[in-house]
Amino acid sequence: MAALISIAVFGIALLYIELTNSKKIQLPLAVVGLLVTLGLTVMQWNHPSSSFNNMAVTDNYSVAFNASILLSTMFVVLLSAYYYEDVKQHVAEIMALMLFTVFGAFLITSFSNMIMLFLGIETLSIPLYVLAGSKKFSLRSNEASFKYFLMGAFASAILLLGITLVYGASATFQLSAISDYVNNTKQLPGIFYMGIILILVGFSFKVAAAPFHFWTPDVYEGSPTLITAFMATVVKIAGFAAFYRLFSSAFSSIATFWEPLLWGMIILTLLISNFAALLQKGVKRLLAYSSISHAGFLLLGIIALNKLSAGGIFYYTLAYSLATIPAFGVLILVKNHRNSDDSIDAFNGLAKKNPLLAIVMSVALLSMAGIPITAGFFAKYYIFVAAIDSGYILLTIFAVLAAVLGVFYYFRLLNAMFLKEGEAEKIKIPVVFGISLLITTILTLAMGVFPDYIIKLL
Repeated sequence: MAALISIAVFGIALLYIELTNSKKIQLPLAVVGLLVTLGLTVMQWNHPSSSFNNMAVTDNYSVAFNASILLSTMFVVLLSAYYYEDVKQHVAEIMALMLFTVFGAFLITSFSNMIMLFLGIETLSIPLYVLAGSKKFSLRSNEASFKYFLMGAFASAILLLGITLVYGASATFQLSAISDYVNNTKQLPGIFYMGIILILVGFSFKVAAAPFHFWTPDVYEGSPTLITAFMATVVKIAGFAAFYRLFSSAFSSIATFWEPLLWGMIILTLLISNFAALLQKGVKRLLAYSSISHAGFLLLGIIALNKLSAGGIFYYTLAYSLATIPAFGVLILVKNHRNSDDSIDAFNGLAKKNPLLAIVMSVALLSMAGIPITAGFFAKYYIFVAAIDSGYILLTIFAVLAAVLGVFYYFRLLNAMFLKEGEAEKIKIPVVFGISLLITTILTLAMGVFPDYIIKLL
């Protein structure tokens, strides 16, 4: 509860800072707010509690995911020091919206009541609609915001209808009570099953899983690059944390009903995203399809639904975030240097003039591809082990083949950086920006060398 209040207070404080136009203290205040909230979050470890009349619970599961969300947000905020260097207005408001998004993420990682789930999703989503269109004079940013708003509104309506149908059958919003209802009812009504389908569809929209992924490439490409990095990390961490909590707590005893649906979604997600990524010429759009692909792997953790799943999903989302942030960070520098050119050709010869940027980007891409000794290798390994442990051997083999296919488009960028000749020039790396890139890169490698320290947390 204290962490939730902290992030809200610092978000409101940033709004007042905007009124004073004190740009020098905007970034430090945001970072301090995230660090204070992180400290309060970690203090809740092994100290379970409930709040809002037992509509939300704080346990080690929510603490781990919340800490991951805060770390990801802090690294993105550090990148903003350079990204918004020449922007004179509304920067504090953008940071405040990020903190309010984190507030919503906290609610959906710790919900124990489906009303709290819906409130959390809306609290997380509404600031993101504004952030996607925060580049006000860019038509593509405005288009991204409008598309995100429309698709998000439809997804929320579908999710809410699903929650309503589940409530109509079980007469409760509480996850534990829904689970008891499922276990004690011999013949579940049809509206209950329809509710589960609609909830699954709503979540699939939010986490960008096929066939409900179509908004993602356009929104990711049109949004400001820094905001895309924020959406690709924080939203995915919170979304899958909530996805797993709901289905493991309330619907696990009727998994035979929704498992075939997830089967189809996993296959579609991995097929569509990887083949589409192979055709992309722009790095930003390539990373968007990469994000969809990772959603497919994470769905394996949901369908496995065993004691390895929670730890595997946590490890995977953290590893993915630590790789995604520096990848978008390097993209920001290259785009600014090449006048908004984010094509793969813009990275030609990057290693010769900018070896540090090439190394950072390489580690990020290798982690996304699942190559040892990066965190991404063990992320996929733990998810595959969880799926095999639950008997999904064929599905796991398919996922492994999809991962191999993914290596090709990641290596296209590596080939451009190290083997192709280009007009690359020396790119100056701002200090705070460079710190964020280096820390995330080091953590990616550290998680790959010492994975047990993370996976044993859950």
